[in-house]
Amino acid sequence: MTRSREILPAAGTRHPILRAAVTGAGLGVLWGVGARVFMRLVTDNPGFSWAGTLFILGLSGLMGMGLGVVAAAKANGARRWWLLAMLPGLLLLAGQGMPFIPAFVLGGLLFTPRHAVLRAVGAVGIAGSVVLLWFLIRLNEDTMLSMPVSQLVRGLVAFTALAVALAAGASVLWRPWAARDERSVEGAARLDVSQEGEQGQEQLVEPASSGLAAPALPTSAQR
Repeated sequence: MTRSREILPAAGTRHPILRAAVTGAGLGVLWGVGARVFMRLVTDNPGFSWAGTLFILGLSGLMGMGLGVVAAAKANGARRWWLLAMLPGLLLLAGQGMPFIPAFVLGGLLFTPRHAVLRAVGAVGIAGSVVLLWFLIRLNEDTMLSMPVSQLVRGLVAFTALAVALAAGASVLWRPWAARDERSVEGAARLDVSQEGEQGQEQLVEPASSGLAAPALPTSAQR
């Protein structure tokens, strides 16, 4: 068992949490780009500022990085304090990101191999986010008039896509936590099998090198 713990980290899975963090951050930034496009679709006076855009991309990158770290930590049976990596990214759900909360908290159930009822709850969570957004943007903040139907439909379609993508990423929070010794046990089993194979080969080779001397020829034969 001790040898397996030393051998397994070098089996092509070095720094899985770091790689997952980088991948998650990249996907989060892409999600943030979509969120920035959505914001331009639902506003009457679309504006652009580098500060606001970079703020959104930064928060979405932190969210993606946190989800990636948690996914890798669960898959590799790391310690549960890795869940703290999610805390910075939760700022994305504050302020204007509040409509995404139902999709983030419950929507992930839709993408897990759980009971159909729980998956239905996940679908309800995503739908709840869409309904919440509709309630918030259906009226113009300045004139209190209804938003044009075409603009409202474009905004809801874009938001639904973002909510589904966020729920798919948040599904890692509903995945089971792998046992810490699972990989070590598998490595020990593979190590035992390889050792048995080596011992079998040694036994096959042993008779040829057993050190037994050939029988001596009779004296008459030597003459």
